[in-house]
Amino acid sequence: MPVKTKAEKVAMAKKNAEAEKAKKKALREGKAKASIPAGIKGKKGPSLINQSKAKKK
Repeated sequence: MPVKTKAEKVAMAKKNAEAEKAKKKALREGKAKASIPAGIKGKKGPSLINQSKAKKK
């Protein structure tokens, strides 16, 4: 394996860091698309307090 200069090592590290950053960004975007949008939420049922009040009546 050839000996690399310091400049080559720095360039390689920057390239690897950019690739890692792009991979993480793609993963985040994939999760965001897969999840339910923040504005649209499913209908929630009554809270536990309201449920207990309804049972007593």
